[in-house]
Amino acid sequence: MVIQRLQNLYMLLSAIIAGMFAFITLFEITLPSGISAEISCLGIAANAESGLTLWPISITLAVLAIAFPIITIAKFKSLKSQKSLCAMAIVIHLGLAAYMAIASYQGFAGAAISPVYSNIALIVIVLILDFMALKGIKHDIKLLSDSNRIR
Repeated sequence: MVIQRLQNLYMLLSAIIAGMFAFITLFEITLPSGISAEISCLGIAANAESGLTLWPISITLAVLAIAFPIITIAKFKSLKSQKSLCAMAIVIHLGLAAYMAIASYQGFAGAAISPVYSNIALIVIVLILDFMALKGIKHDIKLLSDSNRIR
């Protein structure tokens, strides 16, 4: 019996896209004073003089969003732990998306915030890949339990 390990490919793509998501602009802000800024998972970049204002929570979530899919791939011999790690990766990706949205809209009241939808779509792709990996892991667990029961 051959087990298809497509979930490892899905998790690898999820880690790569989550890494891209951490460095791209998610929201563009125009303050009432006319200053414009860009928000990414790393923080806020207003202009060249002010530099980058870091957000430690989003940086931590972004690192976890990249690390958990890689750890999930490494646990390929234990499907039960791979399933739980994949579920935790889904929660971390949802948490990162929620934190970025809440922090962006709550932190800049009165500012014109415009999301960059093409960049925000990356987190949706990551979540789809995570759910496809979770479905593959569940399928493998069922396949192994069925084959053990037949013996």
